Amino acid sequence: MTDIVDPTIDIFIYDLRNGLGNTLDEIEQNKANFRKKFSEYVSQESLIDEDKWNYDAEYLQMLKHKPVEIDLHDHYKGYFYPVLLGDAYGLLIDCAVKNKVDAQPAEYFAGIKTEIERILKGQVGTIGQTWMLSGWLPLLDKNKSHEEIAQVCYKSFRSESTWEEDLDGQGQFLGASIFELTFEPTKDTHWHVIIIISPDEETLNLYGKFVSDWMLLFYYRHKIFGAYSNSRKLNISLQNYFTKIKSGSDSFEKVRNKDSELNTLNQMLVNLQNRLDEYRRDLTILDFQGSTIDINLSNYGIR
Repeated sequence: MTDIVDPTIDIFIYDLRNGLGNTLDEIEQNKANFRKKFSEYVSQESLIDEDKWNYDAEYLQMLKHKPVEIDLHDHYKGYFYPVLLGDAYGLLIDCAVKNKVDAQPAEYFAGIKTEIERILKGQVGTIGQTWMLSGWLPLLDKNKSHEEIAQVCYKSFRSESTWEEDLDGQGQFLGASIFELTFEPTKDTHWHVIIIISPDEETLNLYGKFVSDWMLLFYYRHKIFGAYSNSRKLNISLQNYFTKIKSGSDSFEKVRNKDSELNTLNQMLVNLQNRLDEYRRDLTILDFQGSTIDINLSNYGIR
Protein backbone atom coordinates (compact mmCIF):
# COMPACT_ATOMS: atom_id res chain seq x y z
CA MET A 1 0.00 0.00 0.00
CA THR A 2 1.20 3.52 -0.85
CA ASP A 3 0.50 6.12 1.83
CA ILE A 4 0.62 9.90 1.60
CA VAL A 5 0.00 12.66 4.15
CA ASP A 6 -2.53 15.43 3.50
CA PRO A 7 -3.75 14.22 0.08
CA THR A 8 -5.22 17.31 -1.59
CA ILE A 9 -6.74 18.22 -4.93
CA ASP A 10 -6.78 21.80 -6.19
CA ILE A 11 -8.79 22.31 -9.35
CA PHE A 12 -8.20 25.50 -11.34
CA ILE A 13 -11.27 26.27 -13.48
CA TYR A 14 -11.40 28.96 -16.18
CA ASP A 15 -14.53 30.50 -17.67
CA LEU A 16 -15.19 33.10 -20.32
CA ARG A 17 -16.21 36.49 -18.93
CA ASN A 18 -16.44 38.66 -22.03
CA GLY A 19 -15.91 36.81 -25.30
CA LEU A 20 -15.43 38.27 -28.76
CA GLY A 21 -18.75 39.79 -29.84
CA ASN A 22 -20.62 38.99 -26.61
CA THR A 23 -23.71 41.09 -25.88
CA LEU A 24 -24.45 42.54 -22.44
CA ASP A 25 -26.99 39.76 -21.86
CA GLU A 26 -24.40 37.12 -22.76
CA ILE A 27 -21.85 38.73 -20.43
CA GLU A 28 -24.38 38.61 -17.60
CA GLN A 29 -25.10 34.97 -18.38
CA ASN A 30 -21.36 34.22 -18.30
CA LYS A 31 -21.19 35.80 -14.84
CA ALA A 32 -24.17 33.80 -13.61
CA ASN A 33 -22.74 30.52 -14.95
CA PHE A 34 -19.41 31.16 -13.25
CA ARG A 35 -20.88 32.10 -9.87
CA LYS A 36 -23.16 29.08 -9.96
CA LYS A 37 -20.07 26.93 -9.40
CA PHE A 38 -19.57 28.25 -5.86
CA SER A 39 -22.68 30.27 -4.89
CA GLU A 40 -23.83 27.52 -2.52
CA TYR A 41 -20.70 28.01 -0.41
CA VAL A 42 -19.67 31.67 -0.93
CA SER A 43 -22.17 34.44 -0.22
CA GLN A 44 -22.79 37.29 -2.66
CA GLU A 45 -21.93 39.78 0.08
CA SER A 46 -18.40 38.42 0.41
CA LEU A 47 -17.58 39.22 -3.24
CA ILE A 48 -16.44 42.50 -4.75
CA ASP A 49 -18.63 44.35 -7.24
CA GLU A 50 -16.90 43.25 -10.44
CA ASP A 51 -18.82 45.75 -12.58
CA LYS A 52 -16.71 48.51 -11.03
CA TRP A 53 -13.58 46.98 -12.56
CA ASN A 54 -12.64 47.10 -16.22
CA TYR A 55 -11.41 44.22 -18.33
CA ASP A 56 -7.79 45.35 -18.17
CA ALA A 57 -7.24 43.93 -14.68
CA GLU A 58 -4.91 40.98 -15.27
CA TYR A 59 -5.47 39.49 -11.81
CA LEU A 60 -7.97 40.56 -9.18
CA GLN A 61 -9.26 38.40 -6.34
CA MET A 62 -13.03 38.55 -6.05
CA LEU A 63 -13.30 37.81 -2.33
CA LYS A 64 -13.31 40.86 -0.09
CA HIS A 65 -11.36 38.88 2.49
CA LYS A 66 -8.99 35.92 2.42
CA PRO A 67 -10.47 32.50 1.61
CA VAL A 68 -12.12 30.85 4.61
CA GLU A 69 -11.98 27.09 4.99
CA ILE A 70 -15.34 25.37 4.56
CA ASP A 71 -16.48 22.01 5.90
CA LEU A 72 -17.64 19.85 3.05
CA HIS A 73 -19.35 16.49 2.73
CA ASP A 74 -18.26 13.68 5.12
CA HIS A 75 -14.62 14.12 6.28
CA TYR A 76 -13.48 16.69 3.71
CA LYS A 77 -12.77 20.38 3.97
CA GLY A 78 -11.59 23.00 1.53
CA TYR A 79 -11.98 26.53 0.23
CA PHE A 80 -13.01 28.52 -2.85
CA TYR A 81 -10.88 31.25 -4.41
CA PRO A 82 -12.45 33.14 -7.38
CA VAL A 83 -10.50 35.75 -9.37
CA LEU A 84 -10.94 38.05 -12.35
CA LEU A 85 -8.46 37.53 -15.20
CA GLY A 86 -9.17 40.36 -17.63
CA ASP A 87 -11.85 39.00 -19.97
CA ALA A 88 -12.05 35.69 -18.07
CA TYR A 89 -12.79 34.18 -14.66
CA GLY A 90 -10.61 31.84 -12.64
CA LEU A 91 -11.76 29.65 -9.76
CA LEU A 92 -9.64 27.54 -7.43
CA ILE A 93 -11.47 24.83 -5.48
CA ASP A 94 -9.30 23.21 -2.82
CA CYS A 95 -10.44 19.93 -1.29
CA ALA A 96 -8.58 17.73 1.19
CA VAL A 97 -9.22 15.28 4.02
CA LYS A 98 -9.62 16.90 7.42
CA ASN A 99 -6.92 14.70 8.92
CA LYS A 100 -3.67 16.42 7.95
CA VAL A 101 -1.46 14.44 10.36
CA ASP A 102 -1.87 10.72 9.67
CA ALA A 103 -0.81 9.07 6.44
CA GLN A 104 -3.69 8.07 4.16
CA PRO A 105 -3.81 5.57 1.31
CA ALA A 106 -3.07 7.27 -2.01
CA GLU A 107 -6.37 5.81 -3.18
CA TYR A 108 -8.05 8.63 -1.20
CA PHE A 109 -7.64 10.84 -4.28
CA ALA A 110 -10.59 9.04 -5.86
CA GLY A 111 -12.85 10.15 -3.01
CA ILE A 112 -11.56 13.73 -3.10
CA LYS A 113 -12.22 13.90 -6.84
CA THR A 114 -15.74 12.58 -6.28
CA GLU A 115 -16.33 15.29 -3.66
CA ILE A 116 -15.22 18.03 -6.08
CA GLU A 117 -17.47 16.61 -8.79
CA ARG A 118 -20.33 16.64 -6.28
CA ILE A 119 -19.67 20.33 -5.63
CA LEU A 120 -19.54 21.21 -9.34
CA LYS A 121 -22.62 19.13 -10.26
CA GLY A 122 -21.36 18.48 -13.77
CA GLN A 123 -20.24 22.06 -14.46
CA VAL A 124 -16.94 22.52 -16.28
CA GLY A 125 -14.76 25.46 -17.27
CA THR A 126 -15.62 26.93 -20.67
CA ILE A 127 -11.92 27.74 -21.24
CA GLY A 128 -10.41 24.76 -19.43
CA GLN A 129 -9.40 23.31 -16.08
CA THR A 130 -6.32 21.88 -14.40
CA TRP A 131 -6.38 19.28 -11.61
CA MET A 132 -3.47 19.48 -9.15
CA LEU A 133 -2.93 16.48 -6.86
CA SER A 134 -0.49 16.92 -3.98
CA GLY A 135 0.71 15.41 -0.72
CA TRP A 136 3.84 14.70 1.31
CA LEU A 137 5.53 11.47 2.25
CA PRO A 138 5.55 9.90 5.72
CA LEU A 139 8.98 9.24 7.24
CA LEU A 140 8.96 5.51 6.42
CA ASP A 141 8.40 6.23 2.70
CA LYS A 142 11.11 8.86 2.21
CA ASN A 143 13.17 6.60 -0.04
CA LYS A 144 10.31 5.38 -2.21
CA SER A 145 10.27 6.33 -5.89
CA HIS A 146 8.28 9.55 -6.32
CA GLU A 147 7.22 8.46 -9.80
CA GLU A 148 5.83 5.15 -8.53
CA ILE A 149 3.87 7.01 -5.83
CA ALA A 150 2.59 9.50 -8.42
CA GLN A 151 1.44 6.62 -10.59
CA VAL A 152 -0.65 5.19 -7.74
CA CYS A 153 -2.17 8.64 -7.09
CA TYR A 154 -3.00 9.06 -10.78
CA LYS A 155 -4.50 5.57 -11.02
CA SER A 156 -6.79 6.47 -8.13
CA PHE A 157 -7.70 9.76 -9.79
CA ARG A 158 -8.31 8.13 -13.18
CA SER A 159 -8.79 4.37 -12.95
CA GLU A 160 -8.70 3.82 -16.72
CA SER A 161 -5.45 5.76 -17.10
CA THR A 162 -2.29 4.72 -18.90
CA TRP A 163 0.63 6.47 -17.23
CA GLU A 164 3.06 6.06 -20.12
CA GLU A 165 0.57 7.50 -22.64
CA ASP A 166 -0.61 10.44 -20.51
CA LEU A 167 2.72 11.57 -19.02
CA ASP A 168 3.94 14.77 -20.71
CA GLY A 169 6.91 15.58 -18.50
CA GLN A 170 8.37 15.69 -15.02
CA GLY A 171 10.75 17.84 -13.01
CA GLN A 172 11.71 19.29 -9.64
CA PHE A 173 10.56 22.47 -7.94
CA LEU A 174 11.42 23.57 -4.39
CA GLY A 175 12.56 20.04 -3.58
CA ALA A 176 9.34 18.34 -4.67
CA SER A 177 8.74 16.17 -7.73
CA ILE A 178 6.21 17.42 -10.28
CA PHE A 179 4.55 15.31 -12.97
CA GLU A 180 2.42 16.74 -15.78
CA LEU A 181 -0.17 14.62 -17.60
CA THR A 182 -2.80 15.25 -20.25
CA PHE A 183 -5.48 13.17 -21.90
CA GLU A 184 -8.53 13.73 -24.09
CA PRO A 185 -11.51 11.50 -23.18
CA THR A 186 -13.43 12.96 -26.14
CA LYS A 187 -12.48 15.14 -29.10
CA ASP A 188 -14.08 18.18 -27.42
CA THR A 189 -12.46 17.90 -23.97
CA HIS A 190 -8.90 18.29 -22.73
CA TRP A 191 -7.76 17.24 -19.25
CA HIS A 192 -4.64 18.69 -17.66
CA VAL A 193 -3.27 17.12 -14.46
CA ILE A 194 -0.35 18.10 -12.21
CA ILE A 195 0.89 15.77 -9.46
CA ILE A 196 3.19 17.10 -6.72
CA ILE A 197 4.98 14.61 -4.45
CA SER A 198 6.73 16.46 -1.64
CA PRO A 199 9.35 14.96 0.69
CA ASP A 200 7.90 16.74 3.75
CA GLU A 201 5.21 19.09 5.00
CA GLU A 202 7.44 22.16 5.06
CA THR A 203 8.29 21.83 1.37
CA LEU A 204 4.65 21.36 0.37
CA ASN A 205 3.58 24.40 2.40
CA LEU A 206 5.86 26.57 0.24
CA TYR A 207 3.58 25.84 -2.71
CA GLY A 208 0.79 27.82 -1.07
CA LYS A 209 2.76 30.99 -1.82
CA PHE A 210 2.43 30.38 -5.55
CA VAL A 211 -1.37 30.22 -5.92
CA SER A 212 -1.54 33.32 -8.12
CA ASP A 213 1.32 32.00 -10.25
CA TRP A 214 -0.37 28.62 -10.76
CA MET A 215 -3.64 30.40 -11.54
CA LEU A 216 -2.07 32.52 -14.28
CA LEU A 217 0.26 29.83 -15.62
CA PHE A 218 -2.54 27.33 -16.21
CA TYR A 219 -4.81 30.08 -17.54
CA TYR A 220 -2.31 31.03 -20.26
CA ARG A 221 -1.87 27.36 -21.11
CA HIS A 222 -5.62 26.76 -21.56
CA LYS A 223 -5.95 29.94 -23.63
CA ILE A 224 -3.23 28.65 -25.97
CA PHE A 225 -4.80 25.21 -26.34
CA GLY A 226 -8.28 26.69 -26.74
CA ALA A 227 -7.20 29.14 -29.45
CA TYR A 228 -5.31 26.41 -31.30
CA SER A 229 -8.36 24.11 -31.17
CA ASN A 230 -10.55 26.92 -32.52
CA SER A 231 -8.06 27.61 -35.30
CA ARG A 232 -8.26 23.99 -36.49
CA LYS A 233 -12.06 24.19 -36.67
CA LEU A 234 -11.83 27.50 -38.54
CA ASN A 235 -9.36 25.98 -40.97
CA ILE A 236 -11.92 23.32 -41.94
CA SER A 237 -14.64 25.98 -42.19
CA LEU A 238 -12.47 28.15 -44.47
CA GLN A 239 -11.75 25.22 -46.75
CA ASN A 240 -15.48 24.53 -47.07
CA TYR A 241 -16.28 28.18 -47.79
CA PHE A 242 -13.50 28.39 -50.37
CA THR A 243 -14.86 25.33 -52.16
CA LYS A 244 -18.34 26.86 -52.27
CA ILE A 245 -16.98 30.23 -53.46
CA LYS A 246 -15.03 28.60 -56.28
CA SER A 247 -18.02 26.48 -57.27
CA GLY A 248 -20.32 29.52 -57.19
CA SER A 249 -17.90 31.59 -59.25
CA ASP A 250 -17.58 28.87 -61.89
CA SER A 251 -21.37 28.47 -62.07
CA PHE A 252 -21.84 32.22 -62.43
CA GLU A 253 -19.43 32.37 -65.36
CA LYS A 254 -21.23 29.54 -67.13
CA VAL A 255 -24.67 31.15 -66.68
CA ARG A 256 -23.40 34.64 -67.58
CA ASN A 257 -22.07 33.40 -70.92
CA LYS A 258 -25.51 32.05 -71.80
CA ASP A 259 -27.17 35.50 -71.54
CA SER A 260 -29.36 34.42 -68.62
CA GLU A 261 -31.94 36.66 -67.00
CA LEU A 262 -30.66 39.49 -64.81
CA ASN A 263 -32.66 38.21 -61.82
CA THR A 264 -30.86 34.88 -62.00
CA LEU A 265 -27.45 36.53 -62.30
CA ASN A 266 -28.27 38.92 -59.46
CA GLN A 267 -29.27 36.09 -57.10
CA MET A 268 -26.12 34.16 -57.92
CA LEU A 269 -24.02 37.24 -57.19
CA VAL A 270 -25.81 37.79 -53.86
CA ASN A 271 -25.15 34.18 -52.86
CA LEU A 272 -21.51 34.50 -53.88
CA GLN A 273 -21.12 37.73 -51.91
CA ASN A 274 -22.61 36.09 -48.82
CA ARG A 275 -20.08 33.27 -49.07
CA LEU A 276 -17.25 35.81 -49.43
CA ASP A 277 -18.51 37.70 -46.34
CA GLU A 278 -18.55 34.47 -44.32
CA TYR A 279 -15.05 33.63 -45.57
CA ARG A 280 -13.71 37.07 -44.57
CA ARG A 281 -15.39 36.81 -41.16
CA ASP A 282 -13.70 33.48 -40.42
CA LEU A 283 -10.36 34.83 -41.67
CA THR A 284 -10.66 37.70 -39.17
CA ILE A 285 -11.47 35.30 -36.34
CA LEU A 286 -8.58 33.03 -37.38
CA ASP A 287 -6.22 36.01 -37.19
CA PHE A 288 -7.59 36.76 -33.71
CA GLN A 289 -6.87 33.16 -32.61
CA GLY A 290 -3.30 33.52 -33.87
CA SER A 291 -2.84 36.71 -31.84
CA THR A 292 -4.31 34.96 -28.78
CA ILE A 293 -1.76 32.15 -29.10
CA ASP A 294 1.16 34.59 -29.52
CA ILE A 295 0.20 36.74 -26.52
CA ASN A 296 -0.48 33.85 -24.16
CA LEU A 297 2.56 31.89 -25.28
CA SER A 298 4.69 34.89 -24.36
CA ASN A 299 2.90 35.29 -21.01
CA TYR A 300 3.25 31.56 -20.31
CA GLY A 301 6.98 31.68 -20.92
CA ILE A 302 7.42 34.71 -18.65
CA ARG A 303 5.30 33.19 -15.88
